[in-house]
Order: sequence, then C-alpha cells, then structure tokens
Amino acid sequence: MKKGLLSALICFMFCSCQNALPININHFLDESVTTAILEQNDSKYIEGEFNTESHVVLGTIKNDNLITVYAMVLYLNYGYDNGDFKVVSGGHMPVALTFYENKNNEYSLYEYWQPEDGEKYSSSIKSKFPKSIYEQALDTQKYIEQQQAECDAKAQQYLISK
Repeated sequence: MKKGLLSALICFMFCSCQNALPININHFLDESVTTAILEQNDSKYIEGEFNTESHVVLGTIKNDNLITVYAMVLYLNYGYDNGDFKVVSGGHMPVALTFYENKNNEYSLYEYWQPEDGEKYSSSIKSKFPKSIYEQALDTQKYIEQQQAECDAKAQQYLISK
C-alpha cells in the first residue's frame, strides 16, 4: 500500500502523468502571470526602455491552494537603435508558473520554472509539463506571430503615451 502511494505522489510531483485542466484562469491569476513574467525576466536580458510580455496559457493544474499555469511566454525589451524603436532583447519559451492562492483569490508566486538549455531542453519540458500539453510546449513557432504582434502593439501604445 505504501509503495503505491509513494509512486502516485512521485508521479504527481513530476506532472508528466497528469492531464492539464481546461484553460480557465481568472483575471487576477492572469495578471499575476503577467507580473511574474515581467519580474522574473527583468534582469535576464539587455535592458531596454520598455519591456513587455505575451503569454498563451496551454493548461493548468490545481492542487489544494497551489495552481500551476503552463504557458508559452514571449518576453521582449524595446529600445532605440539608430533612431528606431525596436526589440533589443528577449526570449521565447514554455514556462510553468506555480502560485499559492489564498481565500481572497490573491496569488503569490511559489515557483517560476524555465526549461534547461541545450541538450536537456526537450527532456526538461517533458518532465515538467503534463503529457496532454507537452507537444504544444515544444512547438514555439505555433504562437510566435500572435505573441510578437501583441508585444509590438503594447510597444506602440507605450510610444503614443510617452
């Protein structure tokens, strides 16, 4: 009995045997995702004048007060280069963000996970993402045009409001 419980716990911890829930996140969680992405990437790239993000939620898993959001994330820094306002740095990858949810529907970041670089990239995603969305997480090209357009629109809005 104990061996079966331990196996189930290990399987749950590594998520690959779970199916992600239908994508249904509220406004507060979505805002928390945006904030976490901006904060976690702020010092990782060449600094620009304006930074923004776009995320596509691939799925979620909720366990008691913890909710993990699996998303494809585009983070971009914009700045001036020879007089043109354009992308100066950024990154695009699948991430897993785990939040603690309190009874007031407020979220605090518990873990921000990114895949490993190089040869371990695919295997790290496979071990972290549920089977039902693993393939989507590997296909970074599926969402890039939509995400790039969203970030560009935010950058244009920034320029207009300056």
